[in-house]
Amino acid sequence: MNNNSQILKEGILLELYDKLKAGYTVKVRGEETVEVLNWTETFSSDSGIIDIDGIFKTSENYIDHEMKWYLSQNPHNGYIKQHAQIWSTASDGKGMTNSNYGFLMFSPQNGYQFDNVVKTLLEDPQSRRAVAYYTNPFMHYTGGNDHVCTMYAAYTVRNGKLDVTVSMRSNDIRFGLIGADLEWARYMLNLVAECVNVEPGNIRWHAASAHLYSRHFDKLKEIFE
Repeated sequence: MNNNSQILKEGILLELYDKLKAGYTVKVRGEETVEVLNWTETFSSDSGIIDIDGIFKTSENYIDHEMKWYLSQNPHNGYIKQHAQIWSTASDGKGMTNSNYGFLMFSPQNGYQFDNVVKTLLEDPQSRRAVAYYTNPFMHYTGGNDHVCTMYAAYTVRNGKLDVTVSMRSNDIRFGLIGADLEWARYMLNLVAECVNVEPGNIRWHAASAHLYSRHFDKLKEIFE
């Protein structure tokens, strides 16, 4: 088990398990969940691939497909919905999504955010303005049911290392954080670090709501029981 897997097992997953065991659940859109509000954690940049006792695992095959889709910068879900069912509904009537993170980070249509982060840090390594914004008000009118989970990623260089703070409005631990989110954050941190010629540091994570859905309750119990 790598360090980030251990952090998750001993941290948020244990906290969610304790809440589940105590009966502290909530219903969201008719489905029972267990959640922690205002959750924070720190991960290393070594690996975003998670394997917790062989029960909660990142699918490296899916990661390959999602990365390919992100780096295509194509917001249409035609490719990615073949590899994860959620993308069939997370779109508008024409199959357009809001959550192609590559489009949000690299495209001119979304303001060349990656380029701006790198430029900001090269001009002023101590800057607090090297922020990539994943959300904007247009989400209320485009992309159908796809309300982007990531709000922003803020990059800071301190003591010769590049850290990133990722802020999430909503974070499904199983198919969000473990599924792909942490690996994307790690990929972007290492890419920015390479471009500004500093060593990658930590991934500091914040979620307004960190949660698991009822379909994962049995697996959560299996980890601890």
